[in-house]
Amino acid sequence: MPLNAWDVDWHEASLRVVTESMEVHRVKRAQFATDVFTVKRNHLERRDSIDG
Repeated sequence: MPLNAWDVDWHEASLRVVTESMEVHRVKRAQFATDVFTVKRNHLERRDSIDG
């Protein structure tokens, strides 16, 4: 399929990847720090009429 002029990226390359030096790291374990805090909720019911 031929490229359209709109499909071509004319910008100069800003990053070069050296595939010979690439490594993959697998994450085997993760640790998370958490904080406990109080949550307040105000709930208002809307009534359309006084007769309910």
